[in-house]
Amino acid sequence: MNDHLLTADSPRADTYRVRVSGVFDTAAGAHLLRQLDAWAHHVDTHGGTTQTVVADLTGVTAASLAGLKALPHAERTVGRRGCVFDVVGADHLLGRVPAAARPLLRPGRRTLSPGPASRRPGTGPRGPVPAAGV
Repeated sequence: MNDHLLTADSPRADTYRVRVSGVFDTAAGAHLLRQLDAWAHHVDTHGGTTQTVVADLTGVTAASLAGLKALPHAERTVGRRGCVFDVVGADHLLGRVPAAARPLLRPGRRTLSPGPASRRPGTGPRGPVPAAGV
């Protein structure tokens, strides 16, 4: 029996959000990674306008270090597509997780330097291209 629930939506055209509720354990972490793999496959296949992927942990009631170790993997999956990964709604967990897990929950820790941007088919990367030698 799963003690967690994941839902995904796009509250804005440039944002993909995964909400985690219940217990964020190893199973929930694996579920989050599978969801982001599906998102990444869609972006790789069809392109898109996503700039930010958000893991919303507002509904998480308990978390384990093993489960939270999925967050750096999620960060890499998202970052490889030129998007920013952020964790929101985790403040209520800071006092209830092992000290080693706290850095995984701090917002803003996951901003990566942009890689290749997600694209719509037939378009170039988003944003201006710097001139040579600049």
